[in-house]
Amino acid sequence: MNRSFVIGRSPTCDLVINNYFISRRHAELLMLPSGGLGIRDLGSSNGTGIGSMEHVIHEAPLHEMDLVYFSEDFPVPGGVLIRHFEEWRSSGFQLRASLTLGGVKVFAPGAIRIGSSPMADVCLPVLGIAPEHLLVVYENGWVVRDMVGGATIRGQAIGASGVYPSSGDVIELESESVSLTFSPQQMMIGRQRKGFTIQSESLFFTVKDRTTGEPRHLLQDISVSMMPGELVALMGPSGSGKTTFLNVLAGITSASRGSVKYDGVEIRAGDVASASHSGYVPQDDLLYGELTVAESLYYSTRFRVPNSVSDSQIRHKIVEVCNVLGLDARIRDTLIGSPAKKTLSGGQRKRVNLAMELVTDPLVLFLDEPTSGLSSRDTRVVVDALRDLASSMCIAVIVTIHQPSLRVYRTFDKVIYLKDGRLVYYGNAFPEGVSYFITNEPPEVAGADAVMEALEDQDAAASSDAYLRSDACQKFVRERSSLLSEIFAYAAGLPGARAVEAWVSQVFHASTRYAKCRIRDWQALLIQVMQGPLVGLLLGLGLGGVRLNTPLFLFVFVSIWFGTNNTARELVGERNLFRREKRSGAAVGAMLLSKLSMNSLVTLLQCVLLIVVSRLFLDLDLSYGVAILVCWLASLVGISVGLLISACAKTDVAAIVITPLVLIPFILFGGLLAPMDSFEKTPDSEEKTGAKLLTQIMPSRWAYEAMVHAEKKEQTGEPSVVMDPAMVFLEFRSGDAGMEEDDRQKRIFLCLSVLLGQFVLFFSCVWGRVKMKSY
Repeated sequence: MNRSFVIGRSPTCDLVINNYFISRRHAELLMLPSGGLGIRDLGSSNGTGIGSMEHVIHEAPLHEMDLVYFSEDFPVPGGVLIRHFEEWRSSGFQLRASLTLGGVKVFAPGAIRIGSSPMADVCLPVLGIAPEHLLVVYENGWVVRDMVGGATIRGQAIGASGVYPSSGDVIELESESVSLTFSPQQMMIGRQRKGFTIQSESLFFTVKDRTTGEPRHLLQDISVSMMPGELVALMGPSGSGKTTFLNVLAGITSASRGSVKYDGVEIRAGDVASASHSGYVPQDDLLYGELTVAESLYYSTRFRVPNSVSDSQIRHKIVEVCNVLGLDARIRDTLIGSPAKKTLSGGQRKRVNLAMELVTDPLVLFLDEPTSGLSSRDTRVVVDALRDLASSMCIAVIVTIHQPSLRVYRTFDKVIYLKDGRLVYYGNAFPEGVSYFITNEPPEVAGADAVMEALEDQDAAASSDAYLRSDACQKFVRERSSLLSEIFAYAAGLPGARAVEAWVSQVFHASTRYAKCRIRDWQALLIQVMQGPLVGLLLGLGLGGVRLNTPLFLFVFVSIWFGTNNTARELVGERNLFRREKRSGAAVGAMLLSKLSMNSLVTLLQCVLLIVVSRLFLDLDLSYGVAILVCWLASLVGISVGLLISACAKTDVAAIVITPLVLIPFILFGGLLAPMDSFEKTPDSEEKTGAKLLTQIMPSRWAYEAMVHAEKKEQTGEPSVVMDPAMVFLEFRSGDAGMEEDDRQKRIFLCLSVLLGQFVLFFSCVWGRVKMKSY
């Protein structure tokens, strides 16, 4: 062997250990003259211990059952180090690896329980891991049993029957890795949490310039690599491409050219597996103002985890995450409120948004301007929390931020500076990130503000070319890329997509959440419900002496208006919330059905009150049941039309403007203003006109015909000869006067069937629209 196996935090080591208590080149493994394997400290800051930090060594033999301490709190089983050494030697001294420490426990032979319960022998506090998920027992050898499912060793499922592992094997379960190092006398179980390593390679993002029509590069040839445990600032002048780059890294937007890799595996926009293991906190505070903090976190988490995860586990995890972020019990029980009615500070709202992602233990975290609009104190609190998360969870945290204070800037490990979509610097944030641009004053005096001012005056292409020739680019771009190519040369792939809540359960919880929000906004709900009796009263008082056709038509049109008006702004106002939940695994159908279920109940109540109140003044013969059924089906069509408007409109204002344009044809071609015969043929011929097609697709036309036949079927005597105008009644068509009762019944059934079909058609269009990637 020409050289030793170097262990440390530096990316150039053979075994990179992602822990900031470990020196850049901490120790090395080497063959001893006796033929065994030894470990030697390389002058590390904290020293290297065998068995404990009280037994610090300079050089000592290394055995499989040793516990090697590179720091006080994070020992590594000797067997794990030996396994990596043997793999490195077998590869011809080329294979590199990375390791994330999470503590080791030593057990005597017996039953060892591994799970998310605090009472488990090895606690893995991750949602998706059962309270007692794995059982390790000694039965003529160590056996691992998976009591729930989902755990693997060497890529093979473990199963309830169990497998006999080899010493040094690693169990993969959710986002956790558990190493097993054992002898017949004892078992050492080490937790190795593995955050994703993030790479971008020659990224381009191109759009068409709206003015010239020529291609315009929003991102141009960007290559960077970020390691687990690093807090990375993404900075640059306005319009430099920060958010675009963040969205491409997060898998929200696809690059035009180049690739993004997590642990050496290329990801695509919309990839379910990578999205389920990553967290993304958008710039806007996407929260339901009518829910408390705890409720908002509960529902967000419930959609992302399988039914096997109990509510008590979720609530325990929420409390744990909130405590880390400084959200105490009083804040957790506080309504989030709206921007107009604030109950939480800006910093608290940002931390609630952050908590929504942390509850599911992401392996990488992206945040878009998490400090925008915050006070300097709240900014420090948020960034300090991110610093602690990056270190404690050992995940890469990438943050877009605009002109932080020097105190905040120094918190970051690395910084990426962009200018006009080009990479002009990537490396250590402080002091190198300042001194690279500012040479005439000390970094602690200049700070990030001076860098931003300097960037405004620099040419992007020249600055990018200069960086590509710099030592920083060689160290942090080229060498890192080479290292990661070696580490992930035989990448096994990313963890599979996390299991989420069953579809039926998602519908239930989404409906419960939506109903709770509507009920707490009781004033708006009351106004909606009271529209029914108020309009019924107006119809009864105003139409008591006119032909019955008019109130019958207005019944169905008002019902359609109820549904459309109630939902025309439902989706457009929550589009970003909808996108966030869709990305995290929530089913599109569950979200839509929650809107449908509550609004259908509201319109049913509106229709009942409309008919009941108006019947107090109008002399109608059709039954309450038929009238309410027809109006309610018409309102369901209105709901689906309103949701379609909301799904297609880009703003609330656009939805409001579009709504009357959609409803007016329902009046014109509904069959009241002009007899149906006039739509079916021209005055001078028997040929059908194009207007008939319009009448056939109008829900008001079918609902109105159903009401006419229902009223005519129940009438007695000869109302057509009575001179009282309130009793003068016209058939839907001139030829319907002699229609038998059975035929009217069939026509009513046909009309109701068409209304139901229109509802399904429009609702399917809404479903398809929100499932589109562009939504």
